[in-house]
Amino acid sequence: MRILTTMVFSIFAITALAQNGEGLNSSKEKVYNEFEEIVMALPEPVEELNDLRLDKVKFNELLLSPVSNVKNYNSDAAEAINLGVYMVDFAYLAVYHQQEKMIEYRTAAADLAVVLEAASAFHDVLDVHLEKKIKDHDDVMATVNQAIEATEEYLIEHNKLEVACQILLGSWIETQYILLQSFIKDKKPSTTVKQHVKDQQVHLANLIKLIHEFKDEAGMINELEKLNELEASFQKIHSLEEINESIILELSKEITLLRMDILAME
Repeated sequence: MRILTTMVFSIFAITALAQNGEGLNSSKEKVYNEFEEIVMALPEPVEELNDLRLDKVKFNELLLSPVSNVKNYNSDAAEAINLGVYMVDFAYLAVYHQQEKMIEYRTAAADLAVVLEAASAFHDVLDVHLEKKIKDHDDVMATVNQAIEATEEYLIEHNKLEVACQILLGSWIETQYILLQSFIKDKKPSTTVKQHVKDQQVHLANLIKLIHEFKDEAGMINELEKLNELEASFQKIHSLEEINESIILELSKEITLLRMDILAME
């Protein structure tokens, strides 16, 4: 996600020059700065999920969003946010080398990408010898990362920043859901995984700033309210030592409710 920063800047700069004959106007510059802050700070979902695997946390298929839900999504917001969810599920399967399920979830994500007119970028990466790459753990994880980045880049290039924002929201929610649920199941996470949890204080605060810019266009007013509540719970963590079963149960409950809402979108 970090490589999107230069592209976002270039698009806003070109648009502003065309409209005003001068540099970035203040509104576009503000949105760019907030997007830059988030993109530069957010770790890749594959990175966070792979730390679970390295921490000897077992794969849990029950954490995946059902592929049968794809047919229920009709609004732009539901399609984009849940594309972010399926991309992370796909990454989770790649990290744990669940070959059979990977093909199924690639199809689910690809179907939503088609509806959002972002299929070209998604397919260009994933349709090239994926069945062969799937046997190489490192290769397939790199390919999944490329697919996520390519899809976001495509949307930004085509002035669909609000859709990229929605995908980013779905991706963040699903990643944290899997991390927190795995934490509860494992009970003894490493310092690295604990740090991922604590880092969400910064990432969520930045994500909320970005979503606030698009809450009307992207239909995310309700999600914004719930993210504000979730942020208050994350702010209770002041050190890694405070990340205990109690606080994780609280965070997990809140993010699970938020996730249930977006999975039930139409």
